[in-house]
Amino acid sequence: MLAAALTLLGLTAAAELWLRCAAVHRDAVVAAIVGAHEGRGSGVILGHSHTFALGARLKGYDNLSIPGANIPTMRALAAIRIRGAPLRHAIVAAGPELLSVASLARGDSGLGDILALGPLYLLQAPLARRLVPSLLRPTAGAEAEMRALGVGDRWNEVAPERRAIWTGARVDQQRPGTGAERDAHLQIYAAMLADLRAAGVQICLVRTPVTPAYLQAIATDPAFVAAEQALRGLAVQAGAHWIDFREMQPPLALSAFLNQDHVNAVGAARFAPWLRRRCEDSAR
Repeated sequence: MLAAALTLLGLTAAAELWLRCAAVHRDAVVAAIVGAHEGRGSGVILGHSHTFALGARLKGYDNLSIPGANIPTMRALAAIRIRGAPLRHAIVAAGPELLSVASLARGDSGLGDILALGPLYLLQAPLARRLVPSLLRPTAGAEAEMRALGVGDRWNEVAPERRAIWTGARVDQQRPGTGAERDAHLQIYAAMLADLRAAGVQICLVRTPVTPAYLQAIATDPAFVAAEQALRGLAVQAGAHWIDFREMQPPLALSAFLNQDHVNAVGAARFAPWLRRRCEDSAR
């Protein structure tokens, strides 16, 4: 945004210098995030806030689910992790929300929101999480909304009419984009999967959990349907395994959700082991 403003003002040289500085900062932040989180596990989980809580429950998996991440961010993180300790398994977020208009708008910088907040994300390293456990939770906004209603971290405690309003708003917020911009991000996603495959990594794409009401609201929405079909197609193209939360039995109850599209600690504790078994069994 700053680079665009400088260009509009005719300060092309200044804009180019800013972009170069941003690129250096981006690469340094990506490397530091990987270093801060890496436990030299044989697996990695790549995603955003929807997979963050799951990654915390997967022992032996480096949790590189970064709140605010988009597809270019995920590829940047994957590329550096591949160059680190030997890697056998990768669980990669594959929900349609990855292609939301908001995610696409963050462009192809490779870091999205993290460019500005990079130093703070380092505080999610294991030691910092123990010292300040509530710091930078990816669902802090949703938790604050629920506290304002006088309820805890369970979606079933929210009044049905409030749940309906929030779900409708969330669907609108996460509606996938279309056209050339979306296709460019899909190409980056495909390149990330190719990078992992070339490194001999077994890949699982996970359709992360959402509530039944959210699922019903997007079931016939053309943008959501097209986005999921595109991601499924990339899974086939890459020889990856598609793991869908809808296959889990018994399904997650509303009490396992923090809000309409994030699991809480209870949900993560139930879903993460199931996801790991499905992913590693499919690799045998």
